[in-house]
Amino acid sequence: MNVGHNIQDDLSIYGVAGYNAVAYDVLNGTHKDTVYGISYGLGIRYNINDTISTKVEYNTQNIELEYNDPSEKEDTDINLIKLGIAYHF
Repeated sequence: MNVGHNIQDDLSIYGVAGYNAVAYDVLNGTHKDTVYGISYGLGIRYNINDTISTKVEYNTQNIELEYNDPSEKEDTDINLIKLGIAYHF
């Protein structure tokens, strides 16, 4: 989901939220799992012209990783910075 606000005619800021799956494998290969969680973030989009735009976006997601022993759990954050170019038809 993406909700935004125009700052200028060609510049907008927006918030994003979603539900993601993260698959991981413990380094020694003894435990594989997929965890699910809510992600959220902010972005800025700049329209270069009517058909091309660029964006910078920051997203974060908090997940709980489980290791070989179910009592060994670690709360961790996944942080992403995305850069993008879009062509609009």
